[in-house]
Amino acid sequence: MKTHGPHANESQKRSLDEQLASGIQLPVVEGMTPQQVSNKIANDKKRDAPRHQPAFPAAVEDDSVDELPPLRLNYDSWTTMLPDKSTPPQAETDLPLGRARIPANWSLQLNIRNFLVVDEDGNILQVS
Repeated sequence: MKTHGPHANESQKRSLDEQLASGIQLPVVEGMTPQQVSNKIANDKKRDAPRHQPAFPAAVEDDSVDELPPLRLNYDSWTTMLPDKSTPPQAETDLPLGRARIPANWSLQLNIRNFLVVDEDGNILQVS
């Protein structure tokens, strides 16, 4: 006697029949066909399987060309670390709480060639 749900394909029906023929006993669940029980067990195994992914993928060293955009940090407050942003290596981090900030001793260096210097009238000043 074969009882299968209306949505089982031939491969699933054959697989269930083979399991039952080999002596594997599925639990009897009221209101569910053997195929539904088999599907539920398989889905629960997939759902409960361990995930092999880091909590913060951005924290994993990756030398690929596709770099993540940097996480914008503040001096006075903590910023939540995000999986799609890279945390600067010098940042002060609180990994258990997943947050980062600019450390008090982080120096700021500006390259004058990256700025346009103007006077109070808006005239560009020559920078040497």
